Amino acid sequence: MMNIGEFARLGGISTRMLRHYDALGLLVPAHVDPFTARRSYDAAQLPVLNQLLALKGLGFSLDEVGTHLTREQRCCDSPGAVPGPGARCGPGRQRPSREVRPPLVPPCGTSGGEVSRL
Repeated sequence: MMNIGEFARLGGISTRMLRHYDALGLLVPAHVDPFTARRSYDAAQLPVLNQLLALKGLGFSLDEVGTHLTREQRCCDSPGAVPGPGARCGPGRQRPSREVRPPLVPPCGTSGGEVSRL
């Protein structure tokens, strides 16, 4: 486990953004101390952070990123992992899911006037 500052440095983002992602339910710390509210992250959460940043870099909104990440990715270390004491992986932390439709793209060989869904 590492504190929020260490995790932010490894992920190349600010602690402020990690707190924002936590508030949105996109990347919940593996453990939050009940007395000090200090957030701790697990190294297994770095791939989830990298995926979140990659999707954001591709132009997806944070709402769309949330639909691409599974509940296990947003709330726990890895799929099937059991959250530790103080972890906030519960129904109250889960964001409502909605289906994201694929982007409209012109089919190959068309002028762009015709559009189809992938």
